[in-house]
Amino acid sequence: IVESLQRIGQHRAAYEIWRKVQAEPVADANSFLSNGGFEQAIDLGSNIPFLTWQVFSPADVTVGLDPQVFSAGSLSLRLRFDTKENIALILAAQTVTVQPRTAYRLRCMVKTEALQSLSTPFIAIQDAADDKRLSVASPSISTGTAEWTEYKTDFVTPAATEAVTVRLMRMPCNEPPCPLTGRAWFDDFQLTQK
Repeated sequence: IVESLQRIGQHRAAYEIWRKVQAEPVADANSFLSNGGFEQAIDLGSNIPFLTWQVFSPADVTVGLDPQVFSAGSLSLRLRFDTKENIALILAAQTVTVQPRTAYRLRCMVKTEALQSLSTPFIAIQDAADDKRLSVASPSISTGTAEWTEYKTDFVTPAATEAVTVRLMRMPCNEPPCPLTGRAWFDDFQLTQK
C-alpha cells in the first residue's frame, strides 16, 4: 500500500500508514532528517521509504562510514571515487514529509581530498512526487582538497508538496570523457524550517 501511494504522489498518506505499521526511525533533534550525522549504521540498498538513508554503491565508487574523519559526532559518510565514465550517479537519498508553502534550509558539512572532475557531486532537494514542482540544488562540491566546509540550500515548498527527497548525486558532463576521482566525506546533514 505504501509503495502504491508513493507512486501516485500521496506521500503524506503513505507516511502515515508506514509509521503505523513499522517502527519508524526518529528524526534527529533540530532536523527533519534522520541519521544526518551517519552515527547509526547504514544499509546499502535499503528500501525503507522514509527517514532512512538509501545509500548506493555504484561501480567505481566505494561507500562507507569513516570513524577517523568526521565533522561532528564520531562518524561520517565517506565516498571514494574512481569513475572513468561520464554518467549520472545517485549516491544517497532520504525522503521526509514536509509542510506545503514553508521555507526550509538544508545544510551539511563536506570535506574533500584530491577530488577531481568537471562534474563533482552536489546535494539536490526535489519534490518526492514530482521534481518539476520543486527541484533545487547546492553548488557542486569544490575540487581539490578542502577541510570541512558548510554547504547550504534554502527553498520554499510549493502548495502541493507533501514530501521531499534529499539526494547526494552527480550529473554527467556535457562532453565526455568526464572522470571523477578522489575522496569526499559528508556529515551533519540538517533540514530545518527557516
